[in-house]
Amino acid sequence: MKDWQQLASIIAVVGAIVVTSRYLWKNIPVAYRKLRNNMFGIGELKTDIAALSVQVNFVVDEFKPNGGKGLRDCVNRIELRQLFQEQRQWAILEDMSVGVFETNAEGEYYRVNRKYLRMTGRSPNEVKGSGWINTVANRDRERVQGEWDAAISEGREFESDFLLITPEDERVQVSARTYKLSDHDKQAIGYLGMLAPLD
Repeated sequence: MKDWQQLASIIAVVGAIVVTSRYLWKNIPVAYRKLRNNMFGIGELKTDIAALSVQVNFVVDEFKPNGGKGLRDCVNRIELRQLFQEQRQWAILEDMSVGVFETNAEGEYYRVNRKYLRMTGRSPNEVKGSGWINTVANRDRERVQGEWDAAISEGREFESDFLLITPEDERVQVSARTYKLSDHDKQAIGYLGMLAPLD
């Protein structure tokens, strides 16, 4: 599905939410005023409650999956497309010739590609979270940790050169760089990084 089609789907969902919200915002206060002004008008009260019940049921029905036409179905389709797109992109990154890693907003690793694991000689569990710092040679570790912490706390990209060391004592000089992944408010939601050998 093309980006413009995804955008159109999102706009349609947001539009439906806005229209429903405006409808309820406009009609619920009217029902409340009638209730307040006609405390003893039982007949009117029953009519108002019935009308309000119809409106609430309409909104509830829109948020239930109903075979593809409801608001919930639209949201489910958008979420599924995003998940598919993310999996497809990571499948491409998995076989790149540079090490690739992805972190959350706090800078904790949660995914690395095969090349990253080959370069570091570590398992995915060994580099998860903040375990990646153990792959940096002792001579560079404190500096790299400081640069990393500063970049994460300031919500900016990280760039550094350092020496990697594997458990078998193999050494590789690398250049690392991250790219900030942002939400609509330009707040960091994570980082995508590349680790390239310099030799």
